[in-house]
Amino acid sequence: MKLKKFTICILLITLAFTFSLIAVGCEDNADTNADGIKVVFELEGGIYQNSKLPIEYYFKVGDKTETLIVDPTLLISAEGVVNYGYDLEGWYKTKTGEGENAVYSDKWNFELDKASASAPLTLYAHWVKKVVFTYSVCYKDGDEVKVLGTYNAVEGSTFDDRSNYATKRTGYTALGSKDVEVLYYDESGNLWDENFKHPGGDKDVDIKVFVNYVEGVFKLVYDKDDLLAASVSTKGVYLMNDIDMESSSLNFANFTRKEFAGNGFTVSNFTIGYDEKNMTNLTDPADGTELAQSALAVSLFSNLDRSTVKDVTFENVAVNLTTANTRLKAVFLAPLGVTAVNSTISNVTFTGTYVLGSTLDLVPVVSTDLIYAVDGQTQIENSVCNFTQG
Repeated sequence: MKLKKFTICILLITLAFTFSLIAVGCEDNADTNADGIKVVFELEGGIYQNSKLPIEYYFKVGDKTETLIVDPTLLISAEGVVNYGYDLEGWYKTKTGEGENAVYSDKWNFELDKASASAPLTLYAHWVKKVVFTYSVCYKDGDEVKVLGTYNAVEGSTFDDRSNYATKRTGYTALGSKDVEVLYYDESGNLWDENFKHPGGDKDVDIKVFVNYVEGVFKLVYDKDDLLAASVSTKGVYLMNDIDMESSSLNFANFTRKEFAGNGFTVSNFTIGYDEKNMTNLTDPADGTELAQSALAVSLFSNLDRSTVKDVTFENVAVNLTTANTRLKAVFLAPLGVTAVNSTISNVTFTGTYVLGSTLDLVPVVSTDLIYAVDGQTQIENSVCNFTQG
C-alpha cells in the first residue's frame, strides 16, 4: 500500500512540473513568479482553466528597463484562452466602458511594443463574435417556415443537400421532376440557382432553400415505366403527366393503405393484367359459399383496403379473360376493384371493354360498376364507369 501511495505521489509531482513548463512556455523571460516586469492580461469574458480571472506574467529584463513580451496564448496550455462563440481579435492597452458598450483602443503589437519596468502594464482581450454562415432546407407550413436541417457553409460555397434533408419530412413526398428527384426553390418561389454562392459578410447569414411537398408517401409518376414500377411499389401513386401505356399490361394487385392521386390526368391504352394462379379467398355471390383460395379476382386494383383512388381517368382499357386453371371455383371481374373495404373512390372515370375467353365451365361474375363488392365504410363519389363487353 505504501509503494502504491509513493508511486501516485511521484506521478502528481511529475504532472505538476510538466504543467509549470507549459505555463512558462518557450520564452526564457516569461514567468509566473513575481520577478521582473508584471503584465496583467484581462480576459474580458474569456476563460482559462475554468477561470475568468486575469492572467499575470512577469517578464525578466535583467539590467534593462524594457522588454518585448509574448502573447499569453503562446505561453499557456494548448487549450488556451477561450470564449465560446467568439474569436480573440487581439490585446489592447486601453478599454473604455463596460460590457457590450466597451471600446478597445491602442492595440498591442507583440513584435514591436515593449513593456517598461517603470510603468505597470495591463492588456485587455478583445473578442469578436464568430460569424456563422449556413444553408437551411425548409418548407412552408402556411405562413410559417419550418426547417428540416441546416448545413454549415463558408463564404462563396454552393448549396448541396448531401444529407438529403428534403426527404426526411415524415408522411410527405418532396416534389421533383423526371430527371431530378427533388426540386429546390428560393424564398421567392423561383427554381434554385445551382450557381448561387453564399454571400458571407460580417454577420450571421442563413440562406433558406425551400422544398415543395405533397402529403402522403408517393412514387412520382411521369411516364409508362414509372407507372409500371409504381404498380409493385409499397408507395402510393402520384401522377405528374398523362400516361399512354402503349398497350402494356397493368395491375396493382391488392391496393392496401395507399393512395392513387391522379391530379386530373389520364392513364390510357392498357390491358388489365392478372395471374390466373393467384387465387384469393372470396364468397360466392350466388349462395354465400366460402370459396377459400379458389377464386380469381380480375380488376385494376384487385382488392382495395383502406385506400383511395381519386382525380383520374382510365381510358381505352381492355380485359381479355381466359384461364386454364382447373382449381378455380369462381372468377370475378370488375373494372377498378373486386372488393373495397373502408376506401374512397372520387372523381374517377373508367372506360373499357372486356372479352370472355375460355374459363372452363365457369361463368364469370362481371361487374359493370367500378367496384363489385363494397362495404359500408367505402365511399364512391362523382365517378363514372363505362365497362362493356367487346
